[in-house]
Amino acid sequence: MSGILNLISRILIVVVFSCCGSETRKKVESSDYHVSESTGPISIQLVKSEDVINDVLIKKEGKEIKLSDIILANDSVRLIFRYADIHCNVCIDSVLVGIKKIAEEIGGNNIKLFASYKNERDLWVWQRLNNIRFEVFEIPEHSLITNLDKMNTPYLFILLPGRYKAYDIFVPKKENQMATLKYLEFIQKKYFAVSVFQSD
Repeated sequence: MSGILNLISRILIVVVFSCCGSETRKKVESSDYHVSESTGPISIQLVKSEDVINDVLIKKEGKEIKLSDIILANDSVRLIFRYADIHCNVCIDSVLVGIKKIAEEIGGNNIKLFASYKNERDLWVWQRLNNIRFEVFEIPEHSLITNLDKMNTPYLFILLPGRYKAYDIFVPKKENQMATLKYLEFIQKKYFAVSVFQSD
């Protein structure tokens, strides 16, 4: 009798774990590769752990260069903010606030902006008005740096030396600006081993 009970309990355990496994797989498939990184009371969503970076022509101070040349010349971890003038202004502003806060600690030279503007002069005016001291690269309209550009939303990612992939991609949400700060804190700890976000 005890042998039959043991056999039944083993079968039940296998069935339960099989069900849980299939549910987990369904969640992963339906979540479009969202990975949750807990950094305290607020959880941030990283949209895909990596994505291929396309080689496009970009501009720096009016001169055209290949993005691949920037990547090959990259000798350090870089935080990239990708956005366009048609994107959510609240999202862009909240990211800039956080980026400016960490710039001194992780090094302003480790932060790059990849911006798309219909009018090149508008980009120049925006830099002046927002006192932007980071390196800004102008990306032609409709050029895809990564597949996330198809979503038509600003996002942040990490660029590693000599690698044609975007890592730890994050899409800011205007209704959850605190998550953006948590993401930047997560990036600091993971890649720069420093945190300037202290609780008051």
